[in-house]
Amino acid sequence: ICAGMQRHKDDAFVQQRGCEVLQAICAHGGPPAQRIVLTAQGAELVLAAMRNHSGDQHLQAQACEALFHFSAADKESGLGRRIVVSLGGPQAICNAMTWHSGSRS
Repeated sequence: ICAGMQRHKDDAFVQQRGCEVLQAICAHGGPPAQRIVLTAQGAELVLAAMRNHSGDQHLQAQACEALFHFSAADKESGLGRRIVVSLGGPQAICNAMTWHSGSRS
């Protein structure tokens, strides 16, 4: 998934689906799966997709959901939250909300 997102950075559909799958893995895969996504640079790829496709409201919504689940990953150590915050996740979410304030997904 991450390799596909890296290879197809300009394809909004691939990026959106990548965000969707990564967030599902983190939401339902448990701590081991969450760590794998985080160490495979899942958060970095989602944030890059948000920057590269800022006009795509569906991608932005999927990416925000992914960041939510990444932030909740590995709650005991706070690893997910630290990664998302250190990469600028809160600002990316605020940007998406501002850009698409009148949109409904």
